[in-house]
Amino acid sequence: MYAATNYYLDDVEIVLFAPSPAIRRTLREALNNVGFRTIQEFIDVDQTRDAIVTYGPDLLILDLDHDREGICSVISDIRHGKIGSNPFLVIMLLTWAPEVNAVNVAMQTGVDDIIMMPISVRLLEQRIDNLINNRKRFVATEDYVGPERRAYSSSEDEEESNENNFKVPNSLRYKTTGDKSAAAHKDVIEDASQLITQHRLTELTTQVSALAAQAKNQAKRLNGDNNPAKTLIKVTRLLDQISSHVDAQGNDNLIILADSMHRVVNVIAETDDPAHTLWDILVLSGHAMSAILWDRAGASELVITALDQAMAAIGTEGG
Repeated sequence: MYAATNYYLDDVEIVLFAPSPAIRRTLREALNNVGFRTIQEFIDVDQTRDAIVTYGPDLLILDLDHDREGICSVISDIRHGKIGSNPFLVIMLLTWAPEVNAVNVAMQTGVDDIIMMPISVRLLEQRIDNLINNRKRFVATEDYVGPERRAYSSSEDEEESNENNFKVPNSLRYKTTGDKSAAAHKDVIEDASQLITQHRLTELTTQVSALAAQAKNQAKRLNGDNNPAKTLIKVTRLLDQISSHVDAQGNDNLIILADSMHRVVNVIAETDDPAHTLWDILVLSGHAMSAILWDRAGASELVITALDQAMAAIGTEGG
């Protein structure tokens, strides 16, 4: 069996959630035949949560057909750093009755793979081999952390996408191959977690800039006859999320920019001019924040310009 000769599997920690005794027995035998030896089995979702903290598994296998809502909650909490010390552990789901809606919901939690049961030992080997050698890069958005789901039509498209995704630790690969670059050490996890925050902040600030530009342009098309209230509500919600993530970055310029953007929105909300030039300052501030996050050339100049324009405009409005 190729797994026994190509990989070292003895030290891999597996946590298995499967309430059915028959399914547990089937999976345990299949995993043993692949070559895994350390398998912790659980029949309760809460026990599984505790086991993730206690054992720090390299591979988590969950039976989706039992307590789907609870399982999806566990995966989401792992990916968002609410359970355990490794948000990037490899997660595999099993289902005997695949339903499109249930599978789609599960995919949106950030799971690595979903296997339709029953499964042969050979197929299980292939899927695990794929998670060891070809695990997808991660993306982080406003509400999703997990493997990138997009397919690419060309290598150029995939290369361009690499700016928006990132490689994460894979302790399953480290344990089985000895590849130290995949090890899930604390500092590596912290670096990857910081990347998640950066990606989220970039998406949020991009949304703010887009909404601001949209509000300004719409007001111009309607000759100023436009109520920006809904846009302001959306922007305020996004800015609240930005502020919560900015604190985690610990960057003074980001904190100052976020505060300035809040003040700009407050001034816009108090004016009767729906085509207010302060929308432009929000667009500029969003670009400045993205430049800081990715340490781009000219970031400092963008920040200074955005803050100077915001303070001047706010001062004028206040006067």
